[in-house]
Amino acid sequence: MTRLSTRRLLATVAALSCAACSDGNAPTPHLRPVGRIAFQMRKDWVWDIYTTAPDGSDLKNLTNSAEDDLRPAWSVDHTRIAYESATAPAGIWVMNADGTNRHPILPGYSTQHITWSPDGSRIAFTGTDGSGYKLFVVNADGTDLRDISSGIDFPGMPDWSPDGKRIAFATGGVSNSDIIVMSADGGEIVNLTPNATHSQETDPAWSPDGSRIAFVSTSHNGTNYEVFTMKADGSDWRQVTDVTGLQATDEQPHWSGDAAEIVFDRSISQSAQVYTIKLGAGTLRTIGQPVSGNASW
Repeated sequence: MTRLSTRRLLATVAALSCAACSDGNAPTPHLRPVGRIAFQMRKDWVWDIYTTAPDGSDLKNLTNSAEDDLRPAWSVDHTRIAYESATAPAGIWVMNADGTNRHPILPGYSTQHITWSPDGSRIAFTGTDGSGYKLFVVNADGTDLRDISSGIDFPGMPDWSPDGKRIAFATGGVSNSDIIVMSADGGEIVNLTPNATHSQETDPAWSPDGSRIAFVSTSHNGTNYEVFTMKADGSDWRQVTDVTGLQATDEQPHWSGDAAEIVFDRSISQSAQVYTIKLGAGTLRTIGQPVSGNASW
């Protein structure tokens, strides 16, 4: 297991503030339901998928399984959740928003991250069947599995654009990683962070209107993983979290459906927990209990 995937397994979610997360010339927002936050949480050494209201109330265990359930990903309309389960047949599963109708769609695959197409017809994920991590696209029923990695080394953390035309992801590597945008069919590759040669950029997440991308970078001091945003063309970087003095790691930002809040992972030593923040306010709010992470909104 790589250092990056190990970090993410224990990661938790903390919140970010962005004073101006959209631009004056941004397209009309394609807003999603604000909905509930889904995340993984470990109790009694087993990971389950939970959801909670945005304020942290009304915590519900959706899977309550004897085996680990990890990495939940909401469909854009918030009616379904895709996730990885160790329940036989282990692999990618899908369930309704209330935890009913849990069923496998792609057995035999271990995932690093899952994302839905805006129309809910397809799922993109980075995963492996044992022969190395690749970027795949598959129909939501598990049919028509395709590798769209285009030979890129360890593509990670994909996120589907709100217009359905592109997928953003991070290139792999421990010493260097960039944010890549590629057409959803696997062509037209663009590196958004080619000049950040002394840092790692990873964990991209499109804003609901597609005008900005939240991501994680070590560019602040070369060591700490912190959340930034940038325009969809890679310009106008804005640092939005600062873990200086905390010995913490911030990861996996996700925007709320109305773009008013963001949820992301923060891990400090062996502690990991989910947080949210209202953009511009700067006040963190904890969601769930340690150890938790991999939140989806």
